[in-house]
Order: sequence, then structure tokens, then C-alpha cells
Amino acid sequence: MSAISVQDFYNDKKEDLKLEIIAGSGGLNRKITTSDINRPGLVLTGFFDYYPKERIQILGLADYLYLSNLSKEARGGILKKVFSFPEIPAIVITGSFSPHTELIDICNSSNLPLFKTSAETSIIIGEIVFYLEDLLSHKVVRHGSLVNVYGCGILIEGESGVGKSECAMGLIRRGHRFVADDLVEIHRHSEGVLVGRADKFIQNYMEVRGLGIIDVSSVFGVASLLEESKIDIVIRFEDWDPSKTYARLGLETESTEILNISLPLVVLPVKPGRDLPILVEVATLNQHLKNRGINSAQILQEKLIKKLTSKE
Repeated sequence: MSAISVQDFYNDKKEDLKLEIIAGSGGLNRKITTSDINRPGLVLTGFFDYYPKERIQILGLADYLYLSNLSKEARGGILKKVFSFPEIPAIVITGSFSPHTELIDICNSSNLPLFKTSAETSIIIGEIVFYLEDLLSHKVVRHGSLVNVYGCGILIEGESGVGKSECAMGLIRRGHRFVADDLVEIHRHSEGVLVGRADKFIQNYMEVRGLGIIDVSSVFGVASLLEESKIDIVIRFEDWDPSKTYARLGLETESTEILNISLPLVVLPVKPGRDLPILVEVATLNQHLKNRGINSAQILQEKLIKKLTSKE
């Protein structure tokens, strides 16, 4: 299972989220294993039938006001019962109020990290979920080039030397946007979306045989870059094999799976004289039509069938 430490979370987000640790610093080695967060709410009233303890717990103004209406003894009792579980990675208090002393004491005694921020609850929740989802999502690294063409993320795959980088460069030259070359890091987000990006060490760089390493931002300008892109289509280049039959009509739709998500697959045979950037552009536009329910091959087939049957 993917996990990060609370210490890493704090180091990465303390500036963005204006986080201040006020108790439980001895527990910064606790692990965060899910991108979901939890607002205790009903649990503070004693309802424990559903309590996702493995999530970061967010305490907002409503929780503070409810706890303030309890006696000191009752407040201490419920806070101890709610936050005594070792699975809890951390607590984040939002808003401008100060936490109750009972909560500080419990967090210090159990080494449960307690953070405070002045930011609004909705902003904090969105930022934390986005950050954790990116880090904890399922991911894989694929060999290829990723370019955003007409708003579609195109993952170009194929054997080494088949022309992936050259095609990507041609697409960039035609105004499309470069994401990654050689190694594409692909993340699966919770809503079933695949997002690709470059490894940070080689971000913005491309290797072209005969030219060497190219800094895409320096050659084509920063407007030619995207930090990441959703992946919509996989286009696979392969050397032209005269003995193999390639798609002529396009009636059958091929697909491939990445991280258990099915994506349209287009296999393009490569041989001298084929303009691969144009073919990738057309494949992208054709996929746009298919996504709208317009399949040119099927329309033509239906016309032919209608014409043939009308003669009988």
C-alpha cells in the first residue's frame, strides 16, 4: 500500500497551507495511507458506527463550537475516546480559533500530530485531497512520448528508434504541447482518469537521435509545454511488416489497458514517406468524432449496405 509520513506531508505543505504544529510532534512518523479526509462531526457526539480513523481528521468551527458547549470533563472524555486510535495520522484545525487544552493534552500524550491553520476549511480540504491523491494514486512508468494534441493526451509508444520523439517534435512544431519523452509517469486518479507527466529530472527534455538532448522550452518556447496531461489515446508505432494485415476500414476498434483502465489504441505502421505527425493529428480528430458517436467507417458501411439492398 502507498503511504507517506506525516512529516513529509508537513514539509511539503506547511507553506502552502500555513500549517503550524502545536502538539504531538513525537508522532510525525505516523503514516498517511489514503487521500480521503474525515470531519468527525457525529463521532464527537458518540456515534461510532462509521468512523474512518485512517484518514486525516479536520476540525472546523462547527466542531469547536459544539465542544465548547460541553463541560470540561465531558469534552475531555469524548476527545480521548475519539482520538485515541493509533490509525489516525494527524488532526488539522482550521479557522482562527485556538484548540481546547484537552485536545492539546491528548495529542501530546499519544504523540498524535495536531496542526493549526488560519485557512478556510473548504480550501484546506481541497488542497490536502489533491496533494494526497497525486502522491498515493496507483502509478506506472511507460516508455514513450506524451503530447497533448487538440486537447487530447496522446501516448505514443513503440520500439526504441521507431520515431516516437521525432513525431513528438513534429507535433510540437505544429503548435501542439509537449508533456514527456522517453519515460512517462502515469497516475491513476480515483475517478478513473489517467494522468501522465515527465519524471522531474528529465522534465522539458527530449532525446532525438542525431541531435542529442533538446530542451523543448528553449527551442520552442514555454508555451509549448504542459506539466501534465490526461491520457486519452494510445498510438503505437511499429515497423511496417509487409506480411501483416493492417486496418483498412477501421470498423474494429482496438483498445489497451493501463492500470486497469481501457484506452483506445491505434496501431500505425511506420515506413519512409509516412508523415507521422499528420497521421497522429488525424487519429486524434477521428477519435474526437468517435467520442461524439460519429464513426466514419460505420457510416460508410451502412451506406454501402443500404445501396446494395436497395438494388435487390
